[in-house]
Amino acid sequence: MTKLTLLSASVCWALMAPASAFTSPVSTKPSTFHRTSSSALGMLSEYEPEEDDEKYQASRNILNMAGTEMIEDPQATRERLEREERIRQRFVDYGDELWDLREQIEQLTSELEQAIKSGSFREEATLRAELREVEKRDPEIVYENELGLFRKASLEARDEDALKHYQLAQDARSCLPQFNLGGLWVGKYGSHGYEMINVTYTGDTLIAYKATGDKNVPRGEITFQVDLTPRLAKSLPSETNDSSKEKHTRKRRQQPESNVLKPISLTEAASKKWGTKQLIRYAGKGQVAQEGFQNRQWMNGQLIIIGQEGFQN
Repeated sequence: MTKLTLLSASVCWALMAPASAFTSPVSTKPSTFHRTSSSALGMLSEYEPEEDDEKYQASRNILNMAGTEMIEDPQATRERLEREERIRQRFVDYGDELWDLREQIEQLTSELEQAIKSGSFREEATLRAELREVEKRDPEIVYENELGLFRKASLEARDEDALKHYQLAQDARSCLPQFNLGGLWVGKYGSHGYEMINVTYTGDTLIAYKATGDKNVPRGEITFQVDLTPRLAKSLPSETNDSSKEKHTRKRRQQPESNVLKPISLTEAASKKWGTKQLIRYAGKGQVAQEGFQNRQWMNGQLIIIGQEGFQN
């Protein structure tokens, strides 16, 4: 298991397959990755490299370049921060507040199904309205729904509507920790020592590249990738006054080989430590190889979100 930490929160990537097929064993020992330039340099300092250690020097050069940032106009900064705060206020925070909201959604869904079965039209209408309002507070549900509306509007050449739904989708995405991990991270790859990775996104797929490599998986190659496509949104039951009189139940869409795994429930002590009672995780693939990047293989792994600003891999 490789652990990547950002500030007080973290994310974990864990390889799930055995390493016995490889000449150089695949390490499953947890390793902390740091995202900020200062903390990353601190981790590299602990490495105590030789003067001719190219990997260490390359890491420092990358960090030095990354640390050179453009200065944003103060007014633009204030406007950006104010807009980001307005967006955050639309949604509940990641953690127990979000888990409680999703429990409420499940409860309302169950009550709606019962109202439909009993033919209570007034109660059904009330529950539908309440459910729609509650779901607006879950950024992942909003992201998935707005993406669907964006694609539909695009196919129908409704450009103005497509742009509106795209922006709403991006607003919701900005509040999801799994989509805010882009950038440079430094951590220990078992016996290979400290290495740097660059986390990027292609659509809803997180792809982590080796910014520095080793004798097994070299620089520039993918070290792991995870499909983060949201699959929480559900189809509302048909209106009971629909002419078709269909009474669809509100069930989670079944995805073949779903990327969303069952959350990890934490003990009371762990919940206090991490500030959340459960951890969301996603299925992914990690790349391993023998020396010289031979016999490369993809192994099953998990990306575990721990907190608002981090992950373990």
